[in-house]
Amino acid sequence: GDDAVQASDVNPGEIWPEVEQEKMLVVNDSGVSAAAVTQTSAPEGNMREELVIDSDAADAEKLTIAMQRCYIVIRDLMNNVFAGVFIFPVNSSLVASYYKFVKSPLSLIEIRKFLVSGGYENSIYRFYMDIRFLLENAICFNPEGSVIKSNAQKVMIIFERMFIETVLAW
Repeated sequence: GDDAVQASDVNPGEIWPEVEQEKMLVVNDSGVSAAAVTQTSAPEGNMREELVIDSDAADAEKLTIAMQRCYIVIRDLMNNVFAGVFIFPVNSSLVASYYKFVKSPLSLIEIRKFLVSGGYENSIYRFYMDIRFLLENAICFNPEGSVIKSNAQKVMIIFERMFIETVLAW
């Protein structure tokens, strides 16, 4: 897409305050309202570990063993340095054409909430396909050589390995 955001196009000071607000919403379990992380690396300090917490871990314990293992995968994936850009929905005011190009957008936080709410009904396949779909959206939308496309490709490999080792090989 012509409107794909490069890391160099984004001023970190404009994006990360939104992330702080989103972190508070997730902690308070009042839902994610619409901010997006459109940058591939955290500002000074290691914010990514603070960003994704286990506020929903108690709910995840109520899931089946297979779904608890999927929860471990998404929790760990969300804490991966390359996955930060995929945690929250894309901010349409920063990337205007994204929602025209991507008809069924997903974010890791949306997948995680659906998982914890029991939405996957014990289907590890549906969980697996949603993560792949999210990353394929990023790969298709962003131009060759972009940081976001590169991160999506890296996260895809990381996810595949985590899924095999944590869910399938158990």
